[in-house]
Amino acid sequence: MLYGFLWVPRKPYRIVFSRAPVALVPMASLSRALSEFRKGRTMVVHMSAADEEEIFAEMLPLFVDDAKDKITRLEELIDIFSVKFDRSDLLMEFMRTIHSLKGSSGSMGFPTISVICHKLEGYMAKTTIFDRRVADDVQVYLARISDILDVRKNPRDTESQGILRSLPSPIDVIVVGTKKLIQALFIGPKNIQFTIIEAELRACGCNVTLATTSFLGIELAVRMRPDLIMVSNVIDAVSGIEMAAILKTIQRTRAIAVMLVKSDFDDPGKAEEIRRALPPRVEIVRKGKRFQEDFAAALVKLKVL
Repeated sequence: MLYGFLWVPRKPYRIVFSRAPVALVPMASLSRALSEFRKGRTMVVHMSAADEEEIFAEMLPLFVDDAKDKITRLEELIDIFSVKFDRSDLLMEFMRTIHSLKGSSGSMGFPTISVICHKLEGYMAKTTIFDRRVADDVQVYLARISDILDVRKNPRDTESQGILRSLPSPIDVIVVGTKKLIQALFIGPKNIQFTIIEAELRACGCNVTLATTSFLGIELAVRMRPDLIMVSNVIDAVSGIEMAAILKTIQRTRAIAVMLVKSDFDDPGKAEEIRRALPPRVEIVRKGKRFQEDFAAALVKLKVL
C-alpha cells in the first residue's frame, strides 16, 4: 500500500492509494477526491499506475503554488525580523511554516526540499540575533527551495548533495586548523549531552545536523552524504551499535566515517566487547573530559580532515 498526502493551500488532506481490491471508492477524477477530502474523509482508492501518475500530475501544481505562498510569507517574516526579532508569535509562525513545508515536500517527492527545511530549522534554532548576515543566509535557503520549485523536479543525487553542502552554516561554527568545514550528522536524542557535544563539534569546525530518530538518521545520511556521522549509543528502538552496522551495510553510506558516542568506560572488558561488536571504520568517542582527545584522534584515523 502506498501512503501519500495531498496538500491544497493551507489545508492538508490525507489520501490512501491501494492497488488491492479493498472497500473501493470509485474515482473518476481528482475533483471527486477533493470533494471527499474537504469533508474530512480518508479514501481508499483502487487505481492503476497510469491513474496514479495522473493524480500526482494534478496534485503537483497545487503543491507548488502552496509552497511558493509559504516562501513568500517566510520572506515577509525575514523583513520583519531584520527590524525586530523578539516577536515570539511570528517566530513560531516561521518555524511552523518551515515544518509544514518540510512534511509536504517529502510526501510530494521533493526530499531535497525536505532536507533543506530540516537544516533551516536547525539553523534558526541556533539564531539569537537576526542581523544582516542571518537574513542573507536564510534567503539562501529559501532561494534553493525556490529554484527546485521552479523546475518542479527533485534534483539528482549529486546535484542535491551539492545544494545541501552549499547551505550557510550557523554563526557559531568556527573553522580553525582544518582544511574544510566538516558536514556532520548526529543521530541521537536532543538532550543536555547533545547540547554539550554539539558545541564541541562546532568549535572544531563541524556544521552539525541533528536526527533525533534512527529512521530520520538513515534518511538524512542517504540524502546528505555527510563527511561524518556521529551516533549516540542510545537512540530509540535501534541502538548505536546497530545503527553503525546499518550505515556500513547501505551502499550509499558505507564509505562515510562513523563515530559511536558513548559514556566513558569503567570496565575495560566491556569496552573491548563493544569494539568487537562494531563494524570496521567506526571509532568510539567517549563523552566528558576525554571527548576532544578521542574526537581529534578519530578524525585523523578516519581521514575526515
